[in-house]
Amino acid sequence: MHWPAKGHDGRVDQTAFTDDENWYGGYYELAIDLGLRNDPGSDVRLSRALRTLWSDPHLDGCYLDRWRATTVQERVPAALPDPNEPAPLYGIAVLPSGGASVCVTHVIREVGGETEPHDWLDLSLPTGALERLDNRVEGFPFADEDDSLVWRRPIDDWLASVATVVFAEAGFRVALIGFEVSGSPAAETISDVPDERWIGYLVNQGGYPTYFPATR
Repeated sequence: MHWPAKGHDGRVDQTAFTDDENWYGGYYELAIDLGLRNDPGSDVRLSRALRTLWSDPHLDGCYLDRWRATTVQERVPAALPDPNEPAPLYGIAVLPSGGASVCVTHVIREVGGETEPHDWLDLSLPTGALERLDNRVEGFPFADEDDSLVWRRPIDDWLASVATVVFAEAGFRVALIGFEVSGSPAAETISDVPDERWIGYLVNQGGYPTYFPATR
């Protein structure tokens, strides 16, 4: 039988890498479209964005092994030893509520297809851990979403602040905030952000990231 990892006070620990239930469900994400993969300097841009993201004071990392506790593995720098095959980096995020959750960054370097390939940098919060911190998350996004902005907005605003700092150091085309938004076709609507939207947008407008929060 699998028993969830518990902290010193006996409660379930949402920061335990080795507790599978923390990783159940999908990801609530900040997904940053850094631009064309084939741009000159794209490796440098990606490295700078990754390093800047992990410098946020609310993030504690980085670690390489999701299957080992943080106490038995060494920290690694937020870097890309192999830019062609970037590994996920794991850590702990302290949320605006004060609770803490496991988190992970993924780097997606698209390959050629019908459109030119882009680089994406994603900061992902598993909904399994979020639900254990706040029962209002239960079933999101498949359950009744009418009141989900109550708990989403503080997280969205924090993720938007992370993206704004990344923009200052590395620039980006657009960033999306929401459930499983990495690579979303919504990135192609940046010239016409919808008035009613389930996700948040940060759009490069005149050299500054303008934030359009989710409205639903």
